[in-house]
Amino acid sequence: MAKNILVLIHSEFEEIEAITPIDLFRRAGYHVTTASTSNEIKICGKSSILIKADCLLKDLIHDKYDAIVIPGGPGVFKIRNQKSIQELIKKFHNQKKLIGCICAAPLLLLDIGLNDKFSMTCHPSVSKEFKNLIPNKTVKNGHIITSKGAGTSIHFSLTIIKTLSGKMLAKRVAEAICFNF
Repeated sequence: MAKNILVLIHSEFEEIEAITPIDLFRRAGYHVTTASTSNEIKICGKSSILIKADCLLKDLIHDKYDAIVIPGGPGVFKIRNQKSIQELIKKFHNQKKLIGCICAAPLLLLDIGLNDKFSMTCHPSVSKEFKNLIPNKTVKNGHIITSKGAGTSIHFSLTIIKTLSGKMLAKRVAEAICFNF
């Protein structure tokens, strides 16, 4: 059974951290929905790459998703205090559904108190805010997966695939892109 993955796209997102997971999840056979956190369906990333999300987050029914993935980038600072995003993350957490955050996006987990119970990693530029920090490129702690940044996007994505569907599927996807996982 294919997994359903929700990827949040915010203004000034880090393009590699969004596009890499989307691509690899689709290679794994997952259904991926990209949802804009703003009122615009077209979102401009940190490097001025414009993408069109599938829908607006506010119009989405969230119950059908097995995982939520949030890329980093400077735009994370603009969505940190959005109650709807905080509530969505809490809902996934309470249901023990996979939550993946990369780069600065683990700040969203920190803001709702999850770093108190879960060790994480993040981009070095925001690491001083975390008390339970592991310096690895990707950290899996229960149903929460965090990663350092753009350069760890492939490893992050494959770790999510491995967690959701097992080592064999993650290995097949890795081999298809000539990545040693």
